[in-house]
Amino acid sequence: MKMINSPATFKTCYIAQVKEELNLPVRKAWNREGKQRKVQVPLGLKEYIKKAIKMLMDEKKGEIPSYKEIQKKAFEIYQDTLKTNSEKFFGIFRTKNKEYVRKITEDKDILHEL
Repeated sequence: MKMINSPATFKTCYIAQVKEELNLPVRKAWNREGKQRKVQVPLGLKEYIKKAIKMLMDEKKGEIPSYKEIQKKAFEIYQDTLKTNSEKFFGIFRTKNKEYVRKITEDKDILHEL
């Protein structure tokens, strides 16, 4: 997963899908055709959105938070996990061991296609 630099990374369509999964009321978007969603929430972002919704609902005593509030809170939760998580990204790999990544990329048995 790429580094998240903005609360806008948590798109409103992602938030709507998570709210729907949590059985919270969601209006149908004006540009949505049918019942299927074209854009799915990446699994890495879903956990942050769920945590944000639950935390905000606890703070507001059951009141449903706005999309902007959810975006902001999810981004804050994401930043907090980065501070506590000691792992780093090397390319697409999340690991503490840079040599492990180098070993994988130099492995002749792995097929590399261009």
